Amino acid sequence: MEFLVLLEKGKFSDYELMENKKLKVHKRFVELRTNSSVKQIEDILVNYKENEIMIFLKWVYSGNIINYMIVNEICKQLGIENLYSKSFYDDLFKLYKDEESKNFNLLVKQEDFSDDNDDDDDDDNENFEEIPVHKYILYTRSGLFREMFDQIDENSDSITDYSKKSIESLEIFVKYLYTNKIELTADDDPQLVVEELQDAVDYYQLSKYSNLPTICKHLKNNF
Repeated sequence: MEFLVLLEKGKFSDYELMENKKLKVHKRFVELRTNSSVKQIEDILVNYKENEIMIFLKWVYSGNIINYMIVNEICKQLGIENLYSKSFYDDLFKLYKDEESKNFNLLVKQEDFSDDNDDDDDDDNENFEEIPVHKYILYTRSGLFREMFDQIDENSDSITDYSKKSIESLEIFVKYLYTNKIELTADDDPQLVVEELQDAVDYYQLSKYSNLPTICKHLKNNF
């Protein structure tokens, strides 16, 4: 699946943005991809044209190499001798495991969604479960969250999920956004998870290339 690349729309301050030639990138992920500090990256990229930087960032954000010579040249300066030794999805998984850099929360309602409750207390955080996540991941992988971010304060540290899915399913879904995999544990109800994730592609407006429907179909056939 092609990973969605947004080179110029990472506008949120909590990204710890690096700016070079008006291109903003997710600091922590670029560091993981290149094994380098932001300062080292800036010192090298300042010598390249904007289109060359975008070619390099295309590799950073998708793993796709559209000009081997340029990407390889920059990577060698960053100490990466073997360009193909850097796995895009391995680095995304490292980002998923990097809890310290997750400074954003997906809020999930943890009580019955009932029409009988018309109180204005729904936004009380005590009624929500928090799923730590990188805003960058929600923004780039989900059209729904992208639209929601455009309507909230850029300094907000959380966003609410209104899908009425279980916390278990949403934790699995968030991990999927990083890894393109659905991993169930012995404590998970596979039937419930699959049922709740089957409509995720449309509901969360994922890329048409998402492999989530195929994964759900496979799991459903192997209950």
